[in-house]
Amino acid sequence: MTKGNLNFRIYLRAKDEGKELAEKINILIDMLSSNIKEMRRLSEEVNNKLTDADNSLKETKEGKETALDIEIAGDLNRRLHEILQKYTVRDDK
Repeated sequence: MTKGNLNFRIYLRAKDEGKELAEKINILIDMLSSNIKEMRRLSEEVNNKLTDADNSLKETKEGKETALDIEIAGDLNRRLHEILQKYTVRDDK
């Protein structure tokens, strides 16, 4: 987990000490994995919208400043995507 791998579960026998803690850690891992997958999906969607808007605005003189803002937003989104790629979660392809 410390290296970004969230693609695992902790399994303990019913009588093992720490069973309750292990279950809570597994719930946390599932929640993190789900959130990371959703952030990746949203990042991809944002990137597609920014690309479309950037292409449309570059065609007009007035849109050049806005196109620059969109380019900056796209760069920030790519940085977010790079951070999210550091994690391995269930169902990664």
